[in-house]
Amino acid sequence: MINTVATLLWLAVTLLYIFDTRSAVWFGRIAFLDNHVAKGLGIALSTVGLLVGIAGEVALGESFRLALPRGETRLVTTGIYRHIRNPCALGVDLFALGTFLIAPSLLALLTVVLNVIGHYLKVQAEEVYLRRTHGAEYEAYCARTGRYLPRIRRGTKLIEHQIAAIEEASQS
Repeated sequence: MINTVATLLWLAVTLLYIFDTRSAVWFGRIAFLDNHVAKGLGIALSTVGLLVGIAGEVALGESFRLALPRGETRLVTTGIYRHIRNPCALGVDLFALGTFLIAPSLLALLTVVLNVIGHYLKVQAEEVYLRRTHGAEYEAYCARTGRYLPRIRRGTKLIEHQIAAIEEASQS
């Protein structure tokens, strides 16, 4: 529900800004962010968000769904999912943040906050489902990947992980 409201607000902010840039003023313009640096950063974040989101959807393939599946599905751990567990949520959140920086207003900020909260709640529900459905396999996947950003391993742990991945791939 929160994601739906956030998406509708985001679409309204975006479309109105595209048709009339003065709409940022109507929605409570945030003046100190209304500059070329913020807009450039916004364009970069929106682009990265779009690419991350698309990579997530492509990697999911037939497993892509907007809601939790009713039956059992396979655990996707390839493509971008090899590094992070929620690229689709991250992509939308980055895109919303980028839009906010391009058209900084209180309403655009609200869409960012609602998107982040909505996706966090959705991710929590998905994690319960995946733990119940995939058990130890999902726990192991969580241990080696970050929820939104890749896990950074130091020193020998990273090397050991890479060696194990190579050995696992060669056995396949």
